[in-house]
Amino acid sequence: MADEQIFNIPLRSEFQKVPTWNKAKKAVKATRQFLIRHVKVENVLLGKYLHEELMRHGRQNPPHHVKVRVWKDGEKVKADLIDAPREEKKVEGVKGKKLDEKITEVAKPKTEDHDKAEAKEKKEVLEHQKVEHKEKHPLEEGKLEDKKVMEKKRHKNMPSHSQKPTHEKKK
Repeated sequence: MADEQIFNIPLRSEFQKVPTWNKAKKAVKATRQFLIRHVKVENVLLGKYLHEELMRHGRQNPPHHVKVRVWKDGEKVKADLIDAPREEKKVEGVKGKKLDEKITEVAKPKTEDHDKAEAKEKKEVLEHQKVEHKEKHPLEEGKLEDKKVMEKKRHKNMPSHSQKPTHEKKK
């Protein structure tokens, strides 16, 4: 395969074979099958912008043709719209150090002092959360009596089992 190829993929003949609610899903599958057949690689990844283009008008109305740019990335083949921006990986090194040294610094195990500091900070956060929770709890602020008074009023207004409700009483 060349470094990069461009295909115009016909989708109409494929998604006409399925019900209307399933057309966009079939268009995605047809795109992948077309690329597998023409690029002769089994592992094909469809890009974000290509997928958005296929779903732009909803599941029931995919486009009839899609122009796609295809390129090889290691063992995988990636495909995206022609106009889609390409994302490239950038590796930045630390000034004065090699990339390997940077990786080894990150992979060092934590020291005991670091663990103690984390545990102390965690305790402080949990205590702070408990204090806030206690301030907001209504039962500990003396509102228990108010709740009991409200229950008594509610029970006063309720009819007993022998009485009929007010909407069934005859006047």
